[in-house]
Amino acid sequence: MMKRTLLFGNIFIGILLGNLIGIHLLLARKDYRIVSRYNHFQIIEKNQRMGIMNPQGNIIFPLLYEKIDSFHYGIARVTKDKKIGYVDTTGKWEIPPIYDDLYLFNSFGSALALQNGKYGWINKRNETVIPFLYKNVQSDFNRNGQTIVSKDGQKYGCINLRNETILDFIYDRIELFDIYMLGEKDSSQGLYDLQGKILLPLTYERIQKSEGPVIPFKQNGKWGIYKSITQEKVYLPYDSIGSYQEGLACVTKDDKFGYLDLSGEPVIPLKFNFATGFHHQHANVSTHGYRFSIDKEGNRMPHHPINYFFGILINKL
Repeated sequence: MMKRTLLFGNIFIGILLGNLIGIHLLLARKDYRIVSRYNHFQIIEKNQRMGIMNPQGNIIFPLLYEKIDSFHYGIARVTKDKKIGYVDTTGKWEIPPIYDDLYLFNSFGSALALQNGKYGWINKRNETVIPFLYKNVQSDFNRNGQTIVSKDGQKYGCINLRNETILDFIYDRIELFDIYMLGEKDSSQGLYDLQGKILLPLTYERIQKSEGPVIPFKQNGKWGIYKSITQEKVYLPYDSIGSYQEGLACVTKDDKFGYLDLSGEPVIPLKFNFATGFHHQHANVSTHGYRFSIDKEGNRMPHHPINYFFGILINKL
C-alpha cells in the first residue's frame, strides 16, 4: 500500500513538474513581440533584434537583425549591420544584405537599389540591370517604363528600362505624364512625347499639366492651347488658362472666370469672381459674394459643402 502511494505520489509530482517545465518553456518561447504577420508567418522582436517565425512556430530566421520589414509578395526587407537585403519565407536570402538602400521589385521585375552613394537597378537574381550611376532618382519606373534620374544631383534626364537616354541630362526639373513629358531649364519649359521628340521647344514661360491631349501654355506673355493630336497651336485672348480637367479648362479675363472646352471655345461664360477646375463633374465658383457648385453646363447644383482642395485655383500669371 505504501509503495503504491509513493508510486502515485511520484507520478503526480512528475506530471506537476512536467507541466511547470512546459509552462516555463512556453513562457520563455513567447518572450518576444510580434511585429507583423504574413500568411501565418510572424516577424518577431526581442531585445531590439528581429527574426521570423513560420506557421509551425519554428524560428526560421534568427533574432539577430536590426530591422525586418513586413513581407511583400513573399519577401521581406532585412537590415543587417546597416546593409539591406531580402529574405524569403524559407529563411533564405533572396538578395544578400549588401545595399545601402533597397526598394520593392517593380512590375518590370527590377528593384531600385543604393550602393556606395549611387542608384541603380537589380533583378531577382541580384544581377545589375541598370548600372549604379545615378546620384538622385525621382521615382521608380512608371507604367511606360521611364524614370527621371540625375548623375550629378543637379541636372535631370529621363531614361528607359534599357538605360537609354530619352531626355538629355540638362533639365532642372522633369515631369512625366501618360502621353507626354514636361521639361524645365532656366525657368523655361518644353513639351515632349514619350520618345523624347519635341512637341513644344524649351521657350515657354508656362506649360500646364493637363488631363488629355490639349495642353495650355504661355509664351511671350500670351496664353494658348496646344492640340497634341493635330499638333496645332492656337493663341487665345485670356489672361490665364488653367489645366484641363474632365474636358474643361478654367480661364480668366479682366478678373472674371469661365471655362473652355477642348476645342478652345468658351462653354461657360466668364461671369464668376472665383472658380476651380472640375472634379467629379462639378466645380466650385463664387459670384456677388455667394459660393456654390456648378455642373458642366454652368447650372447651379444643389447645395453641399464646398471642398476647395478639389480642382485647381487659377492664379493670375
